[in-house]
Amino acid sequence: MCRSPEAAEAHRQAAIASIEAVFSLKEIYIREPDVDGLRARYRRLWDELVWTYTEAPGKFWGQRYWSRAALKQYQQQLGSGTPHKGLCHDHVIEREGLFRAFLNSESPAHSQALLERAVSCVLTVKEHDDVRKTSGHCWDRYRGKGIKVLDLGPEANRQAFGCKRRKGKVGLIGQWLEAAPALPLVCHCAGQ
Repeated sequence: MCRSPEAAEAHRQAAIASIEAVFSLKEIYIREPDVDGLRARYRRLWDELVWTYTEAPGKFWGQRYWSRAALKQYQQQLGSGTPHKGLCHDHVIEREGLFRAFLNSESPAHSQALLERAVSCVLTVKEHDDVRKTSGHCWDRYRGKGIKVLDLGPEANRQAFGCKRRKGKVGLIGQWLEAAPALPLVCHCAGQ
């Protein structure tokens, strides 16, 4: 599924607005004993916000960053009825690192900024398994495994949403595979 750019932005804004409520509960998480699994529930709230934010344009189709292998695989599977089979939505800055930074954040505004740094990339299952076993932060994990990542640009969601037919998607993906250079994968998440 791919959401319209407007709907995607509404999802992102809902996650950002919710962070204030989650931030207000942070002190309970830090100071109170873990009664009835309260900490696990709190962590799930944070995870849901991250997922809501990163899946705003759609879990796969509409995402800005794709590995070259994932995009090729998607293109090959388009006629199968299950083009997403074998693909994973990966959080470039891992959710655990974002959560630790969130616990140290000093204000709802800082917490919002952390959420806005949550970037995702579509990978093949094999690539996802590889990067999960790799130490390092954000794009360093991808670089360490030699994964070529394409930036489909900020307009990728708008183009993808307008492209409803298989033939149109195949053509659009072909253009992206030809034109989109692999990212240099510079990590801007130091001190997360």
